[in-house]
Amino acid sequence: MNWSSKAMIVLEKIMFISLLNILWIACTLLGLGIFGVFPATFALFKIISTSELFEPQSSLKPIVKEYLVHYRAYFWKANIIGIVYAAIFYGIAIDKNIIQNNEVIASFLNLPLNIFLVYVIETLIFLFPIAIHTEGTTKQKIRLTIMAPMIMPKASVLIILVGVTLFILLDIFSAGIFLFYISLSVLALHTICLHAMYRKNLIINEGAAV
Repeated sequence: MNWSSKAMIVLEKIMFISLLNILWIACTLLGLGIFGVFPATFALFKIISTSELFEPQSSLKPIVKEYLVHYRAYFWKANIIGIVYAAIFYGIAIDKNIIQNNEVIASFLNLPLNIFLVYVIETLIFLFPIAIHTEGTTKQKIRLTIMAPMIMPKASVLIILVGVTLFILLDIFSAGIFLFYISLSVLALHTICLHAMYRKNLIINEGAAV
């Protein structure tokens, strides 16, 4: 394979990643933000696993069509999950606001509450690949999601690093959020979680990414 062919493949990958980023933003807005972000993210995690769509010289139309199919399929279930997590985050925000008004209480509870916040965010990240790639009942998947940050600590650390990297990139070039930051972040998180789950024999198949 000559350099021009390699360059073309790289440009195609960039195009696919940008397309997915645009689709995520568009579908999030389609759901008025709060009702669009969870199904859009589920669809993004799902479609990144469909390696056949991202072969060289692939057409963009099937990717858009497949993404919209997943978005519609996950819409209601994803929003139920979103409501649950929104309630948890709202509760954490209230608790933080309460303890911040008392320096003594804050000195004891601020750190544990922040740790719990990170833990909840990590369960949310693990939830997407667990829901998509594992077998079992809803109850079993919920239990696995709750346990995931503890039974896959290396992946948990890498998830934090991805989050920190994203915040740094946003500070350097915030416009990247509209171009590729979301899809690249999901790609990285999907790969991290999938490999960790594969090592734990939790996964149906390892799948593939862009």
